[in-house]
Amino acid sequence: MNNIQWKPVNELSLHPEALATPKMVDDQFEALKLSIDQQGQIEPVVTYRNRIVDGRHRWLILQELGIDTIKFVAMANNSTLEDIKQLVQSKEVRRHESASQLAISAWRYMVNGKTKITQSEAAKKYGASINRIGEAKKIAVTYNRPDILDLLFDGEKFNTGTLDNPFWTDSLGTVLKWLAEHGTIVSSKQKARIEPRKELTDDEQVIVNSYINSIDKESRLVQEEISRLVYSHLKEAE
Repeated sequence: MNNIQWKPVNELSLHPEALATPKMVDDQFEALKLSIDQQGQIEPVVTYRNRIVDGRHRWLILQELGIDTIKFVAMANNSTLEDIKQLVQSKEVRRHESASQLAISAWRYMVNGKTKITQSEAAKKYGASINRIGEAKKIAVTYNRPDILDLLFDGEKFNTGTLDNPFWTDSLGTVLKWLAEHGTIVSSKQKARIEPRKELTDDEQVIVNSYINSIDKESRLVQEEISRLVYSHLKEAE
C-alpha cells in the first residue's frame, strides 16, 4: 500500500466489500466517536480507487463530527477483487465481531472462498472456534436456515422463546438447540420469531442517499426505467 494521505472526506464512498463486516454495536460506535472527537483520526482507512474497503465506521464518524478531511492509505490500482476480499476478511479488520459473527464469516469463506480450506484452517484464519463454525454449518445445511445466519451476522438476535415470553439470543449453540426441538419447517409463526428491523442502518442510508443523488442527475426517462427495474427485482425477490 502507499503512504498515508489526506483528502476531503466527501470524496470517498463505500466499496461493497466494506459491508462484508458487521456494523459496530451502538456502544462501540459511540466509544470510537468519542475517541476520534478527542484525539482525532489515528488509524487511516483503506481505500481502493477512492472507495473505502476498511474503515467505514471512521468515515461515518468523521462526517457526523463535521470533520472535512480523512486520513487514508490506498491499495494499488491493479489490486484484484480477491485482494480486496482478503483484506476485508483478515482478522485485523474484524476486530469488533462477536464469536458468532466470526464463526459465520469463517463458514461463509469455506463455502464461497476462491480457495477451499478446511474447518480448522478457517478457524485459524478468522480466530473463530471450530465448534462454533460447525454450529453455523448445521444451521445453514442441516436445518436449511441461512436466513438465521444472515440475521446474527447483521448484529440482530433470534428469539428462542415465545412471542409472549421472548428470549433473544445471538448464540449459535442456543439457536441450534432451538432448531433441534422445532425442526426444519419454516412456518409463518417461526418467521415471526425474527425481530424485524424498523429502519435502515447508517451504512445503508449512506448507500441509499448516494443512489438517490446519482439518479437525480439523470433524465426523467432514465429515472422511470431505473424505478421499473428496481420494482421488478423486488417483486421477484418476494
